[in-house]
Amino acid sequence: MDAEEIVVTEAQSKCEHLADTYRGPCFTDASCDDHCKNKEHFVSGTCYNVRCWCLHQNC
Repeated sequence: MDAEEIVVTEAQSKCEHLADTYRGPCFTDASCDDHCKNKEHFVSGTCYNVRCWCLHQNC
């Protein structure tokens, strides 16, 4: 793992978290984004490794 990968991983762990209530594999960013905004009240969401990640507001 190089320095760039470490920075991205650290940023992701501080700014994003797995969606608490998203069910099933995540295949489209649109469904994850909608879920994070409307169900969990975060800024946005994106699929990564078939999991839905929600973005915190202050990142």
